[in-house]
Amino acid sequence: MSKFGLNLSYKNIKILKHSLEQRIEQDEYDYNKLKSLEDNLVTEDGRAFIKEHEEHLKCLEALVEEMKRCGYRHGDNVFGNKYKV
Repeated sequence: MSKFGLNLSYKNIKILKHSLEQRIEQDEYDYNKLKSLEDNLVTEDGRAFIKEHEEHLKCLEALVEEMKRCGYRHGDNVFGNKYKV
């Protein structure tokens, strides 16, 4: 997959992260319910929902890794201690 170097402000990064976390939290119950069903019982919409949720999880993971990697200014991570490498 292609990678892009985005130049985002601190505030925009925090907003994106917070929005992704909220979305994941809201969908977690439905995701777990659908994942517990047998494959033949899940509708096409259900499969799409599962795929989208898993993509959100991967996106959040990638965003957090990028925050850990690029958040250093003046020897400290601007996003906080939990983002130190």
